[in-house]
Amino acid sequence: MNRLVWLDWLVIAAYFALVFAIAWLYTDMGTRERGNLLDGDGNGTDDAIDDLRALREALLGRGFREGIDLLVVEDEGARHHESYGARRFPVAARFLFPGPAAGR
Repeated sequence: MNRLVWLDWLVIAAYFALVFAIAWLYTDMGTRERGNLLDGDGNGTDDAIDDLRALREALLGRGFREGIDLLVVEDEGARHHESYGARRFPVAARFLFPGPAAGR
């Protein structure tokens, strides 16, 4: 996915989560989404992961709680491909649809 399109989606998701008090927010990304490292600031981390971490920090700063109503997953080495998304899907499903035993 084009990075700008992805960031637009993430901004929209964060906006709805903050403005409309969505109960839970899940997002994930592979550390090699594009297959190679794009590191404009030279910190050794892909710029898209830097953006994902910044979003996580902003949401935590707005009152989201890691593992309770916010889950941000960085999948080490994963690329933008259905097989990696499928691998992360069970984690997303358990977080977003925990069932009555979770007590949420």
